[in-house]
Amino acid sequence: MDPIAIQSLNIPVLVLVGELFPTHLIEISRELERLLPNSQMVTLENSSHGLYFEQPEAADKAMMEFLERN
Repeated sequence: MDPIAIQSLNIPVLVLVGELFPTHLIEISRELERLLPNSQMVTLENSSHGLYFEQPEAADKAMMEFLERN
């Protein structure tokens, strides 16, 4: 991961994670949110890596709210 290249991406980015993701994926997601200048991280409770299948309504809501703001 090249931090300078990531920081140069000045586009809206939604980082969507589940609270039950493996720890290393949550850490990577947090670092991406920190590096991306126009990002937002949303964590879905009681979801793992299959959050779109586990909580499709919550994932859709998070994405639609993000898209409406951006």
